[in-house]
Amino acid sequence: MMKIYFMRIASFILLLFMIGGCLTVEQKEYEFELLGNNSGKLTIRYINIMSDSDLSEADHAADFKELIDSYLNGTKIEEEFVHATLISKRLYEKEGMLCGEVVLMFHDLAGAKLYQYEDNTPLMFALTTKAVTEEYIDSNGKFGGEYMPVVFWNSNSKVLRLRTALTKPEDSAFSLIGHYREWKN
Repeated sequence: MMKIYFMRIASFILLLFMIGGCLTVEQKEYEFELLGNNSGKLTIRYINIMSDSDLSEADHAADFKELIDSYLNGTKIEEEFVHATLISKRLYEKEGMLCGEVVLMFHDLAGAKLYQYEDNTPLMFALTTKAVTEEYIDSNGKFGGEYMPVVFWNSNSKVLRLRTALTKPEDSAFSLIGHYREWKN
């Protein structure tokens, strides 16, 4: 009896996963401006916001609605950066792609998901976390490589820049720029 119950729950969860949409981005650009006392401003640009291409047009529309309701007008960003203060967020078009930008203020390095072991040691940012894995493209720091997916910056750096990749446009992705253009008008 218990085994049947768990099989039904597992099947239901799998069904939800299969019919649910999926938002992703091609690249993310991070800019950390350190202002002193481990505080600063973090700007994240989401380049080429997309939906899974294997979905129907209705599913793409639902993904765009989720983007507006949960991210732009909702609190998903604040939930992701609980130790930072949201300053602004917006969607915009650039080079025919849908992009987003979030600006946050943080009062300590953890608020921006940075780490520093001790004063005067490198500032660090991990590309692989429990929530997401990002592929390193470039930065003004030093990348630890495939076996140490961490970016290191000198402790006296004031502006830290990083660009990562999440999804290649040709890899099962559908641009949401058309939905954005309709929504904007």
